[in-house]
Formats: sequence, C-alpha cells, structure tokens
Amino acid sequence: MENSVSMRLEVSQALNEKLSTLAQVNGTSLDTVLLKALTLYDVASDAKQKNQHIGILDAQQRVIAEVVGV
Repeated sequence: MENSVSMRLEVSQALNEKLSTLAQVNGTSLDTVLLKALTLYDVASDAKQKNQHIGILDAQQRVIAEVVGV
C-alpha cells in the first residue's frame, strides 16, 4: 500500500461480528468492507450537501428504499 498509515481501531463486539459476516458473505476482507463502507458514506455525504438522495431501485427503476440518516 502506497503511503500506508498504521491505525488502531476499537469496535464493539456486535460491529466486529457484522463486519466479519459481511466480509465472509462477500468473500472479501475486513479492510475491503471498511473501504467500501467509507466510499458509500462519502457518496452519501456528498449527495446530502447537494440536497440529493440515495435510493435502491428495482429492475424497473422504481425506488424501493431510500437511504436516510447518513
């Protein structure tokens, strides 16, 4: 990793289990789960600043869920 930084992160047991489950289900690492989560959070934060919304669409492009509270 270019210009990597060592960091210690303490999380609750519940969060650790959730991260581990997500990594296992998706066949990836905890690092990748955290990176993707931060990437989605960045997109949500940017959208919020632009008064935009993030949603989940079905196959017909209908909004079936909206991400709120981010």
